[in-house]
Amino acid sequence: MPTMTLTLDGIGVAGGGWSYSGAGSLAQAISSDDGNNSYGITSTLNDALIGLSFTDPIVAEGDIDSITSVRWVAKGRRPSRTAGGTDVSIVYNLPSGFTENINFPSAGSMATVNGTTRTTQPDGSDWTYSRIVALLLNLVHKDTATLWLTYIAVEVVYVEAVAADDAVFFGTNF
Repeated sequence: MPTMTLTLDGIGVAGGGWSYSGAGSLAQAISSDDGNNSYGITSTLNDALIGLSFTDPIVAEGDIDSITSVRWVAKGRRPSRTAGGTDVSIVYNLPSGFTENINFPSAGSMATVNGTTRTTQPDGSDWTYSRIVALLLNLVHKDTATLWLTYIAVEVVYVEAVAADDAVFFGTNF
């Protein structure tokens, strides 16, 4: 099935402990997926990124028959090489309801963590195009260990709409 990736395009509110490396802004630093070149940084307990918004789908609404699943993808690490990692909570803000607690390990390179594949919205209804366009996530750092966050995005799996075949066959439309 076809998949589209919606990349981060805005942050509603960033907690005061967040900074970033690289050029641009905090949102640009955590939407680039450029490895260790740019990333958001925090070591503040409960430091949050509220209202993470994502680019509009690259596929038009009329070209989608249904949305099969949605999941977030994040990449980060704890830069210290000590045991353990750093804990993060990712919450669906709009629509609200799903929360996942994850751990970015202590490592020399960024680790990719995939959210749970969600086949329905938190209320159990099917995903809709308008909900994908309005989707917001929150990210809360649940630790005091330093976190480097280099990427967060949303993957949407969908079924393509079938175009009507209005071909003329022997002078007749079928």
